[in-house]
Amino acid sequence: MELENNVHMEENRYRKEITKGTYLCIGFIVLILGYLSIVMGVGKTFSVIMKTAHDLLINTAFYIMSVAVLAGAVSSVFSEFGVTALLNKLISPIMKPLFKLPGAASLGAITCYFSDNPSIVINSKDPGYAKYFKKYQWTTMINFGTTFGMGIIITGGILGIQG
Repeated sequence: MELENNVHMEENRYRKEITKGTYLCIGFIVLILGYLSIVMGVGKTFSVIMKTAHDLLINTAFYIMSVAVLAGAVSSVFSEFGVTALLNKLISPIMKPLFKLPGAASLGAITCYFSDNPSIVINSKDPGYAKYFKKYQWTTMINFGTTFGMGIIITGGILGIQG
């Protein structure tokens, strides 16, 4: 009896895996695909879905990934040839009071601004870059950098808006 009560309590502790939402989700997907298939035809519907997914992967995901790789490479070159040290010296008077981070954190913001958030990963793996930070600042540096992710795209979009 006690074992049955424990099993029953275990079952109630977790959310059911199959709920009304499961059936609503399936119904919604079937409804949308059914409507599109009636209007466009089954073959055309799935062709459009696959072409859209392919286009998204090739023209968006790989593009962002390549820009992130290039931005990371540039930041590694900056670290190797002292540009990071110069940024640290010049920008520390601003960064310390505002964000409690060394000036070198601005490099993470710059690479993310011109690229996307994954470019900060390349910085975070560079021991030459890590030496500017105390241990407690490391997570903050990564969050600070990712705040500026895809900034150039957003800036270009805003500048492209005509009043």
